[in-house]
Amino acid sequence: TVIEMVSPSNKHKGPGRTLYRKKQREVLRSHSNLVEIDLLRRGPHVLAVPEHEVQGLGVYDYLVCVRRPGSHRHHYSLYPRTVRERLPRISIPLKPLDPTITLDLQPLLDRTYDAARYEGRLGYDKPCIPRLRPDDEAWARERIAQWQTARQT
Repeated sequence: TVIEMVSPSNKHKGPGRTLYRKKQREVLRSHSNLVEIDLLRRGPHVLAVPEHEVQGLGVYDYLVCVRRPGSHRHHYSLYPRTVRERLPRISIPLKPLDPTITLDLQPLLDRTYDAARYEGRLGYDKPCIPRLRPDDEAWARERIAQWQTARQT
């Protein structure tokens, strides 16, 4: 199983996107499973599932796609999430006869955030880029205020 975390260079026109698309095609032609995690709210669609097939999912900010090789290539699992939702637990396929395992993305992101000390590096007093939807922005401001209050006590 190949697990890819989409980066800004994967999404935007240029050598990074070209290399990502090449690797994506190679994995799709192989006997490997492909798991793509897109936590970027900006940039063109790059996941290996056709964009028109995800448009019917409704509003989402993040998207995870799990694809299996061979005859299952056109069968995939999609995990859309908004900024307000916990990141999903996803099924990671292994060898064809092996059972899937579950990967809980939220604790992984939480540990990465803590280890990289993003708390002091991100400007929580400024609007997100790209801007959140107005109702999500109000929700985020409220969450940040609660977090700051809890830190002070």
